Amino acid sequence: MHTRTMLDPRAMQDLITVLLIDDDLVSREVTATMLTLSGYTVHTVQSGAAAIEFLVAGEVTPDLILMDAQMPGMSGTDLIAELRARSHARIIAISGSNPPAEVINAADAFLLKPLDVEELNKHFAGQFTQSAFPASAAIASDEPVVSLEILAQLRKLMPEPAVREIFQAIVFDLDRRTEVLEVAIAKGDVVEVRRIGHAIKGGCAMAGALQAARLGALIETFPLDYAGNQSDNSSRLLSDLRAAARALERMLEQNCLPDLWHSVLWTGPLEAITQMDRPIRIVLADDHPVVRIGVRNMLTELEGFDVVGDAADGDEAITQTLELAPDILLLDVQMPRLPGLEAMRAIMNGTSNVKILLLTSTITTQQIIEALHIGARGIVLKDALASHLQTAIRTVYAGDYWIGGKRVVNLVSALHDLMQQAAVPLRKTYGLTPRELEVVGCIVEGCSNRDIAKQFSLSEETVKRHLSNIFDKTGVSTRLELALFAIAHHLVTPQ
Repeated sequence: MHTRTMLDPRAMQDLITVLLIDDDLVSREVTATMLTLSGYTVHTVQSGAAAIEFLVAGEVTPDLILMDAQMPGMSGTDLIAELRARSHARIIAISGSNPPAEVINAADAFLLKPLDVEELNKHFAGQFTQSAFPASAAIASDEPVVSLEILAQLRKLMPEPAVREIFQAIVFDLDRRTEVLEVAIAKGDVVEVRRIGHAIKGGCAMAGALQAARLGALIETFPLDYAGNQSDNSSRLLSDLRAAARALERMLEQNCLPDLWHSVLWTGPLEAITQMDRPIRIVLADDHPVVRIGVRNMLTELEGFDVVGDAADGDEAITQTLELAPDILLLDVQMPRLPGLEAMRAIMNGTSNVKILLLTSTITTQQIIEALHIGARGIVLKDALASHLQTAIRTVYAGDYWIGGKRVVNLVSALHDLMQQAAVPLRKTYGLTPRELEVVGCIVEGCSNRDIAKQFSLSEETVKRHLSNIFDKTGVSTRLELALFAIAHHLVTPQ
């Protein structure tokens, strides 16, 4: 049994305690994460029997019980009866498909997977209505690998690494269940086959992995009169299930979870996934023709990029971007007619979809901070185009940032580091030793050789030798020149 609690400003004063019962790991983890991030205290168990043990222990009294409507072992109306005998909590059945009518009637309410937390919130506000099943459970043949809507909901509730972990768990779970499914099909164990299909459908639908969820729904309708005479269909089904897992795996490996990269689409109900993502559409804005030609040729030679437009100044960059709606805008910082940062402001006000990657020969830390605040996703130095540009584009396209020649996931942390750098300029020491820097500090403060000798327990001759070395290293000849040099070059902080 696992417990999660997270305070959220939207949460109620007294946190609602939820007992979540679900045998599917992915479904359980996704639901628990969504509830936790929405302000609920969540306890999770993976079976009806474990739920009964949890209630008998009496350590926690749940306000609400969410139970998967179809689980192996104790489930359905039997589980609801046992739960009611031990708890006064309201019971909501959850499922990715239509459970038996008696289960819906026995529960206080029913919700479809993937769980809508807003609907759950309405339940506690007295506005809850039961979910209705669609007239048809059929999924359109052009359903994408991942639901953009559900993915967007997940991203609102958790950081990108957590979303990736969910899909990695789905891939692992699909591979494991496919092996078990193959054995069950070979044995003709229809009940086990349908149970696996139900688990795949529920867990994958919860995270929006639509292709795999669709296959799970097909597996759940495995024919009751199966007698081993449908081996061709079974082989194709297993093959397509593995293909669905590999499609998710490819997206993870290439950092291209949609809505970041275009979805791979189904070509039929039981056909392997072979289509790859469309090229990344790019507009290139730079006032130097040589740079535009060079970058265009570089990207043309690489697979997966399509330069759909270019611009020679800031105004053209705005027009091209708003008209062509590219995925990526490569924007030079120093542009005629309208500087790059000003052009970026106008573009960000006109569209929120394009991701902007700045190209520059040189840029200050303060300019980087300003660019990121406006909406830039990264900065690539022109002398590093050959080595960094491809990776930077893919990184930004995948939803992360490219700063300082590397991928950055946590923008807040990166901005914090940059602001610290901007506040405290890097200090060039000109080869001065720590002791010599201390002596410089004393000179700036107006100390005499005797004062310095006394402060550091040195002889005055030693102080003179330090000063001679300092003069040689800094190129100055008097104490006043040294003091001014030290302040100008941040060797000390003036008092």
